[in-house]
Amino acid sequence: MLEQILNAAGRTQEEFSELEENGWSKAEIEKYKRGFSNGFFDIVSELRFAGLLSDVEVSRIEAEFASKKGA
Repeated sequence: MLEQILNAAGRTQEEFSELEENGWSKAEIEKYKRGFSNGFFDIVSELRFAGLLSDVEVSRIEAEFASKKGA
């Protein structure tokens, strides 16, 4: 499950970079990113609380997401 979540996060980060190429304004892109990030991490938190992800896995997801976000 961890690898699938990391892959989804990576694909989404690629999508973010394509939005500007498709004519989205910086403000629109930032609003979209915030909404996605909030929803994404709500799901990750629910999986952790359900015992389907460990704290270490959640930390890895957060680090991976942050590193791709800054790229």
